[in-house]
Amino acid sequence: MISMAPSMDMDLLEASLDRLSRMDQYSMDLSSRFQLVLQEDNRVGILMGLDGASTKLAPTKYRNSGRGDNTVGMKPAKAKKTASGRSFFFFSEIPREHHAYAAQVNLSAQVMPSMYGGAMAVGNYKSNFYDPSPKNSDYDMYRGADGPPTAPFWEQSRVITNYVSYDAGTRGPDVRVMSQWEGISNERNEGFLPELFYGKGRIPPRDLTGLRYWGKYNAELQMAYFFQDLDEGVLA
Repeated sequence: MISMAPSMDMDLLEASLDRLSRMDQYSMDLSSRFQLVLQEDNRVGILMGLDGASTKLAPTKYRNSGRGDNTVGMKPAKAKKTASGRSFFFFSEIPREHHAYAAQVNLSAQVMPSMYGGAMAVGNYKSNFYDPSPKNSDYDMYRGADGPPTAPFWEQSRVITNYVSYDAGTRGPDVRVMSQWEGISNERNEGFLPELFYGKGRIPPRDLTGLRYWGKYNAELQMAYFFQDLDEGVLA
């Protein structure tokens, strides 16, 4: 018996190839996916007590900061454990429907102000809790906080709430996104992130810049989802 391969719908193939040839017209979807990855990598990494290189941050000495929540951004394997009794953990994933996920984790797309490049920066993901004004808490309140080393108040900490990512336009075939922390200063209205990131005196460096393993994994995943949507005409 001779089996024949199913014939390919040439119209669908031509439509798919046409969309791929015009991929730059759909770059904003890929940009929004990458912006969300940056936001979530920052949030997840900080809550896990990791720096931007996925290394454990040094705990603080003035308060009980612990080491962060090791399970944030992870998901346990299905009822599987190692011989030592420890559970397997895998990276949690930002799903293909990334806008729904963004809403779930309190992130919303907004138009960027002109200070970020005007028309070039047309959107970003910013926490619903975002507030650019300094939040200078009482020192005793900080001493009683129990969040990870750089986030004393967990998700309400400014290194998470005041972290913004935005589209930086395209350059040739490249889709560019950028991110930064804004509105973070002390009671004298002085920025202190450089000291936090690079250390000063007896203060060890706690550098949050970079993309962690979690973010790299999800960036690759979101790129794959983008090409799936492009190929299937979801973005048409």
